[in-house]
Amino acid sequence: MEHHIFSLSVIFTFLLQNDAAKWTYDGDLGPRHWHKLFPDGCSGKQQSPIDITTQSSEHDPKLGDFAIWHDPPKPGSLFKVKNNGHSITIETLGPFHVTNGGLPSVYSTAQFHFHWGHANHQGSEHLIDNRASPLELHVVNYDSENYQSLPMAMVQPQGLAVLGVMYEIGEEDNPALEPIIQAMKHVEDPEDDHHHELPAQRIRNFLPEDTSKYYRYNGSLTTPGCFESVIWTVFHDPMYISVRQMMAFRKILQNKRHKGKKHHKRETKDEKLVEEVLEESGMAGDKLQQMELEMTLEEDKAKDNVPTETPTLGEPPKKFYLHHGENPNTDKMQNVSQSGNEQSYTESEKHLEQIVVKLEHENEQLIEEIERLKLVDNFRPVQPLNGRIIYRSFDSFVRKPASQEIKDSTEPCNSSIKILSSWTVLLITIFVSFFR
Repeated sequence: MEHHIFSLSVIFTFLLQNDAAKWTYDGDLGPRHWHKLFPDGCSGKQQSPIDITTQSSEHDPKLGDFAIWHDPPKPGSLFKVKNNGHSITIETLGPFHVTNGGLPSVYSTAQFHFHWGHANHQGSEHLIDNRASPLELHVVNYDSENYQSLPMAMVQPQGLAVLGVMYEIGEEDNPALEPIIQAMKHVEDPEDDHHHELPAQRIRNFLPEDTSKYYRYNGSLTTPGCFESVIWTVFHDPMYISVRQMMAFRKILQNKRHKGKKHHKRETKDEKLVEEVLEESGMAGDKLQQMELEMTLEEDKAKDNVPTETPTLGEPPKKFYLHHGENPNTDKMQNVSQSGNEQSYTESEKHLEQIVVKLEHENEQLIEEIERLKLVDNFRPVQPLNGRIIYRSFDSFVRKPASQEIKDSTEPCNSSIKILSSWTVLLITIFVSFFR
């Protein structure tokens, strides 16, 4: 119970001090400003993600393979696919656990989610030798031996264990991802607060075949509040996703999906904070936890005398006009005669006003269309290592490139050509010697 109260206190102290938990992946609320918007969480010295430099990593022979169960899942287990406006998250309903692999405890899988970019040269949050992959999967697990829930564990040292998997572009669809791709069609608008349930499948279906090769370091969550409570595992070998499946991820966060919040009731600021924390941590829908969080927030506010008004972050965007200071919708265009008498609009002036209004409207439509079609990145840039050691579970740190299979398949052919060339030279030499 003490751990639980401490966890809630840390979460909401973070929220109250930063007055809102509003963040994005671009602009003034984007990752490059999180350390200022969330100084208590995102400005620490053990932040994630990082650039994993393979040659500077240290081999740790104590890092063995993982034990993952129940895999396949127990009957009745489900995946709940949601679009929270920042990513596609899949909450696990049923017992899923992971241990060994150098982990200090048994960890329960709470959810997994994805990070991606608008092009193939970026998207993953972690880099390997300064190289990004188009997509990265994070499987979020919490220490269920020592803590009763995800919110209790997420603010404790080593309370979370996250498995990171790089995904490269392949020629064929990934069958494990396809049910999620299809479910995403039902959760296109994050403001609908809708989810789509799927029969659960093996967690190993999303991991590389060889889970004994990985990198290990201590870090943080990669989204606010950036709690430094994560044992990170980034697998050495990648998985694959097709171009079609990759485009489905890239389009799901397009601005056309954000249609505006449908409020059935007016939410207080406290309720909004609770809602966002629940959503990001995968606890949304649990009324008991929500009530408990709301009460804790109220207690913290009363104790710390925290103001409830939310300061405005910047001015709202000004409406576009063709000329500075010109507003054809509100400013009256008048002809004033030299005698000072008021004159009505002439036909030419009215026509000019109509043209200006039309051009303004067309310009707004063009801007909206550009925003609608813009593909959205949802990854945090790499953070300083600050002296942390990256360990690896294997001796050789050379990563096999994606094109290696093609290269290997041509080697027998190249060898045959070399042998044939040798015989050709020998025969020519014998032929020349015979006719001398």
